[in-house]
Amino acid sequence: ELWVQGEPIDLKTLERFSNTVLLSKGWVGADTYIVFAHIDALCEYMRAEPEVAQGLQLHAAHEIGLAYRNTKAKLAQFDFSDLLQCLYYALQNSDHLAVAIRQQYPIALVDEFQDTDPWQYGALSKIYGDSSAARPGEETGLIMIGDPKQAIYSFRGADLDTYLEARYKAHAIHTLSGNFRSTGGVVAAVNHVFCGVAKPFGEVPFEPVVARNKDVHPLRLGDAVQPAMTVWHQHNPKSPRKDVFLRQMGALFATQMVGLLNQGGVEPGDMAVLVRGWREARAIRTALSARGVRSVYLSERDSVFDTAEATDLWRILLAVSNPRSTPWVRAALTTRLWGLDWAALEALFQDERAWDDVVDQFHQWQSIWQRQGFLPMLHHLLHAQSIPARLVNAGDAQSQSGERQLTNVLHLGDLLQTASLNLQGEGALIRYLEEQLQNPKTSGDAAQLRLESDANLVQIITVHKAKGLQYPLVFLPFASAYMAEKKDSGKDDALRLAEDIRLLYVALTRAEKALWVGLAQVKGDVDGKAPKAKSAVSVLLNRKTSDDLAECLKAWSACKDIIVAAAPPPDDSRFTPTVPDKVYKPASEPRRLLRSNWWTASFSALVHHKLSSVNVDTTLDSERDNRIADAQVDSAIVDMEEPAMAPALPLTYNEFPAGSAYGTLLHDLLEWQGLRGWPAALDAPTVAVAQEWQSLLTRKTQRLKLTEEHTALADAWVKQTTLVKMPLPANGSDASTLSLCSMTHAQYWPEMGFSLTVRKIHALQIDRLIQQHILAGQAREPLQDRQLEGMLIGFMDLVLEHQGRYYVLDYKSNRLPGYASVQLQSAILAHRYDVQYTLYLLALHRLLKSRLPDYDYDQHIGGALYLFLRGIDQPGAGLFADKPPRELIEALDAAFKDAT
Repeated sequence: ELWVQGEPIDLKTLERFSNTVLLSKGWVGADTYIVFAHIDALCEYMRAEPEVAQGLQLHAAHEIGLAYRNTKAKLAQFDFSDLLQCLYYALQNSDHLAVAIRQQYPIALVDEFQDTDPWQYGALSKIYGDSSAARPGEETGLIMIGDPKQAIYSFRGADLDTYLEARYKAHAIHTLSGNFRSTGGVVAAVNHVFCGVAKPFGEVPFEPVVARNKDVHPLRLGDAVQPAMTVWHQHNPKSPRKDVFLRQMGALFATQMVGLLNQGGVEPGDMAVLVRGWREARAIRTALSARGVRSVYLSERDSVFDTAEATDLWRILLAVSNPRSTPWVRAALTTRLWGLDWAALEALFQDERAWDDVVDQFHQWQSIWQRQGFLPMLHHLLHAQSIPARLVNAGDAQSQSGERQLTNVLHLGDLLQTASLNLQGEGALIRYLEEQLQNPKTSGDAAQLRLESDANLVQIITVHKAKGLQYPLVFLPFASAYMAEKKDSGKDDALRLAEDIRLLYVALTRAEKALWVGLAQVKGDVDGKAPKAKSAVSVLLNRKTSDDLAECLKAWSACKDIIVAAAPPPDDSRFTPTVPDKVYKPASEPRRLLRSNWWTASFSALVHHKLSSVNVDTTLDSERDNRIADAQVDSAIVDMEEPAMAPALPLTYNEFPAGSAYGTLLHDLLEWQGLRGWPAALDAPTVAVAQEWQSLLTRKTQRLKLTEEHTALADAWVKQTTLVKMPLPANGSDASTLSLCSMTHAQYWPEMGFSLTVRKIHALQIDRLIQQHILAGQAREPLQDRQLEGMLIGFMDLVLEHQGRYYVLDYKSNRLPGYASVQLQSAILAHRYDVQYTLYLLALHRLLKSRLPDYDYDQHIGGALYLFLRGIDQPGAGLFADKPPRELIEALDAAFKDAT
């Protein structure tokens, strides 16, 4: 490369330089001086050098995209674009998916279709575009609703060409010509602006609309009616810099908005200022704040960690975590958040007793942080120093309100409290805060500044966010502003200009009653030797030169609903809102006392004393019932601890450890098997399933610190449970047996939950019915003396269907002295499992009655199967089976339904 004065010279400049020197000196050939021979060789090399910039960009884009996809795959993350693209590719590879979606949703209506992208349209056209794929008599259709003049989301992947392609392929096009948002004057003004130029939207036609909402009236100030559209022309002898333009237009519009507010009839909440970004928002907010008008930026995307409050809080937390450090405590006291002036600080530093009191406070806050957590400490500190009251009552009018500061502090408190749950100690949380302060843009959406108030404020919002919304009064102070594409961006500036025109259309159509537009000549727009309109406003005005703005605006003033005037000079007038006197009413006293006995009950809550005085969590299920039952086994049937057997002899199932944790282990293992089709019963399950099973078994048994012998026993136990043939009670003629491994997935449902509505029925009433019909005359503990009102919930281990009959199967890990039928019956009564399976069968009865058209209890209900797992190797397989009589189930069904 050849460099001259620190700048590289391109090929054309180099050749021109060489020829100029040769001709001016009268030299004939380049061989006169060797330098020119080298220049010629360099020119030839540069001329033959391939153009690799675009290729490098394409290669980088491909590699970055591939790395992004691989990173998401490693992190198991899936974004919205992945969803669209995966659906698109799935539809391209399978006609069955398109048919299935079309059959389920024959008609699709897509709103805001102008913001579609190729992936979305490709998927929709695959589903609904091929009319020949529809079955005879099947009516399908795709209805696309959109206004292409509002296609402004190209940064999200929206593609106007995709919309135009869909529009071209549409079978019919219907246009809505009525406007139900704005007054007739606003509609006429917008029509006039866009009809004054040929094809403002390119291939998209602009069709004027008509106001149809008679309930929207023009703005009336006193006896005068405000024009629908007011255009203020700011004349400058020379195009101002961007910051000067923003400051001038901000002051102009703030002054006029104050004038409207002071006239009355207009509230700050009626006003919306539409901007293109945070710089414009800051300019108008600063101007409004200087005149006493409060505003809120609804499109704020700054991070709360990038605020002065975040830095102040960091200094305060350093002092709280190290109250013995005088420099850090001094730094905390000097923060703006603490609010001490210089005189108060100096007095504090000179008063030894007052300083000791402050240090003691910091020690107390450190103790609260260590004992109760970060957020309690922060709230205690804020209220002890009256920081919230001071911020709300005395905000900084020039920069931001006290509400903004307080909102930031509370937001930071929430974020740091969440982070503290995964960090150890004050030091770790402070380091986390320091990292966020150094890189606030990496803190994510959770750190995006929150709305500081929902009061009656002027709303400032970007045009993109305002799309689809409407406001009584709309102000566009910076309508002349634009941002052209950079020369090295690789993007066509004409596409940017076309989108700017659509953005201006969106902005002008947000107003209900009136709108104000500020115009001025900005630098670069219709400037230079070859003037060319670069802003949307200049295109709509058909501008040709840099000084024709006022002349071109005459075309707009021809409309009676548009007033074009020179921008009035700004002033320092302020808005003083009238604050009504607050009259506080005395506290209301209740005239009647409402008592609610609503609670969520379960089998456990009805049986066990320790749960009877509290509401039972809705997550209680049969697993919880097993654990509680094991902990309260009746002494008459509980296992008598047998002496440990010799290590050489194989362990029996009854020697497996007893207790709630081990019962839960067996329950979880059987649940896993059921969800995967009982692979333990297979001689050679797949490698993946076998590995997953061993991983689960090892993880759960190691957590309980089981020996290798007990782990092997659990493995063999589960396998035998899936293979054991359980004898079912005779239903009609011959008795039959059932094994879990012989069932298909369609025949059983693991962990089926139910919820039954209960209206004032007493538990003892349920108990009397059950004791009359199930094992009548046998002694058992009564249920709790409680009234049920609310919900009765439960989870059934397994609901299965066998030979047309439906059963409820429950696993029990109770350790019993024996597993003969008499001993099983004693265990059932001791734990009141008779109540449990009766309620389970009641729920199953209601389910089948709603699902089976020919349902009959005697025909379709098989009963309850309680499998005591420790007895599966005993005669009868440790199975207790019972089927409550029809009279009991129907009586309970009626009692639950009719109770009042």
